[in-house]
Amino acid sequence: MDWSTSINDTVFDKARMWALINGITCKGPTSTSLRHAPFLLFPSIFPANSFNKALQIQSTIGEVIHKVSRDSEFLLEVLKSTIEVDDFTRKLYEVYKIVLNEGVAQEISLGILRTDYMLNKHNSNIGVSQTTEEELKMIEINTIASSFAGLASQFPDFRRYILNITGHTNLIPQIPDNAPLKGIAEGLIAAWSLYGNPSAVILMVVEDIPNNIADQMHHEFAVKKLKPEVDFVICSLSKLHQYIKLSHSNKNLYFEGVEVSVVYYRAGYEPDHYSCDSDWESRLLIERSNAIKCPSINLHLAGTKKVQQELARPGVLERYLQDANMVKEIQETFVGIYSLDLTEEGDLAAAMAIKNPERYVLKPQREGGGNNVYGKDVASTLLKLCCLKERAAYILMELIKAPARNNVMLRPESDKPIVGPMVSELGVYGVTIGNKESIMLNRTVGHLLRSKLQGTDEGGIVAGFGALDSPLLYEEVN
Repeated sequence: MDWSTSINDTVFDKARMWALINGITCKGPTSTSLRHAPFLLFPSIFPANSFNKALQIQSTIGEVIHKVSRDSEFLLEVLKSTIEVDDFTRKLYEVYKIVLNEGVAQEISLGILRTDYMLNKHNSNIGVSQTTEEELKMIEINTIASSFAGLASQFPDFRRYILNITGHTNLIPQIPDNAPLKGIAEGLIAAWSLYGNPSAVILMVVEDIPNNIADQMHHEFAVKKLKPEVDFVICSLSKLHQYIKLSHSNKNLYFEGVEVSVVYYRAGYEPDHYSCDSDWESRLLIERSNAIKCPSINLHLAGTKKVQQELARPGVLERYLQDANMVKEIQETFVGIYSLDLTEEGDLAAAMAIKNPERYVLKPQREGGGNNVYGKDVASTLLKLCCLKERAAYILMELIKAPARNNVMLRPESDKPIVGPMVSELGVYGVTIGNKESIMLNRTVGHLLRSKLQGTDEGGIVAGFGALDSPLLYEEVN
């Protein structure tokens, strides 16, 4: 798609203004200012069949992740090598073991999940000719602080406006509707209702400096719009210990004396979020309580890279799914993903990556962007870790070769647009509520598209690498 004839300073200014006025924003340079979030001016073309497949399998992925989170034997076995070398995962694991041994106070958990994918260019032979196909491939499953639903929900109207003022109204029907914010708000309200105390509040836990504050506040606003009687309180993880108390008689959680029904984590997924022991004590105290957690500690652990690597092993998905067709549908989205434990299997994987580092990415047990290892650094990192147990802190994943589409990126820190080839990452949001006996709610609620300049390894928006986007769906011609 050639957008070059549709761009000028007036369009740029109107796009920035629309984003600012309609809430496609992030934290500005001061504590009281906002600026528009990074975004692509035009939608990125995306095959409709791959888009629809990602939506269709999300509820099954939600089922799998919920069941994994309830399988303590599986979690403890899979993570035992990781916790020996990764302090962060070990501390999460220790919280999990404590509440398991004491007895879980609240069996209901809320999952706000996002499964991320990219298209992978794949050469195939048809008769005597060779064609390039684009296959949907999974990157990861996020189980904590799955972000940008608030901003993504504004994009269909934004796209329609931009296509209108640039003379591309014929493309508007190819913009899919998207309302993940509403679906997530309904999930939060459902959890609040299941808790059973209409005067109890939802506690949102955020970072000390919440760069994504606009997206977070969209969630409170959406809940209040749907259910005005639900109250939100917001607190940084580092300050929780000053305000929360646990009733030892009934395990209820209180924030400044008010009972808490749901704890919604938008922080706590990186080691830096826990600045001292009191932050970990707060996490444990909450986990010991009757409040419904989003996520519970076991659901958090179910989203680790090590668990994802194990789920990609032949035969493991079948532990949680009886439908062979759904197993096949999910497995078709997997790329090669390998353990780097100090075993013969791990040694073979490391040797494979050292020989061809450009084909792989090293992933630690981290979320939030900026943590992965690419290119020549894959080989040098693995050589440094040769025969060291610390190698088990990583998994090895085949690098996805995503197709590039020309587009225009507008970033808040610069008036100058970035024009060039972009690669995209599709996220699909799901909401689950369940306990150890059953899944009470399991819905696919929307999508997110993020894009970055071709050649940029990471794609996190808050981390400063990518930009918000949305798909322009098209039917592939065979």
